[in-house]
Amino acid sequence: MKTVEQLRRRAKQPDHAAVSGLLLGVMRMARWVRASLAIPDPELIWSAKAAMQAMHVLKREHFDLLVTASYPYSCHLVGLAVGRRQKIPWLAHFADPWVQDPAWRNQGALRSVADQVAEARVVRKATRVSVASPGMARMMRDRYSGSVAAKIIEIHNSFDLDD
Repeated sequence: MKTVEQLRRRAKQPDHAAVSGLLLGVMRMARWVRASLAIPDPELIWSAKAAMQAMHVLKREHFDLLVTASYPYSCHLVGLAVGRRQKIPWLAHFADPWVQDPAWRNQGALRSVADQVAEARVVRKATRVSVASPGMARMMRDRYSGSVAAKIIEIHNSFDLDD
């Protein structure tokens, strides 16, 4: 039979397996929240800070062109914010698809709709939209028509050895 003192000591000792399991569960939940609620990507908070910094720099200096490149897609949100306040041509470059990115499939209806709305705003507001491949160009032109589709150009992720 255990003494009261032994029971008290045992109660103060953590059950390491339970603590590890709880910590693992919390980490999984944090990853899910970050992936599911940080739309369009986990860099959303960074993009707000970057937009403020860009506006600060643009008050002091002149630039001929604003270029944003994804991934992360949040970079394009910086371009959207800056473009609303500054009259500067904007090239939004997509190295990978946003709406049809396989990495974000099955993330739920909210994420899907939010990504579609955000991508459409970026594509419509950017002066030009560049994509990394002919397949992406076709995909984007199929999704957007008319003058919006005409803004889409290809800039491949490669280089010429002769240059």
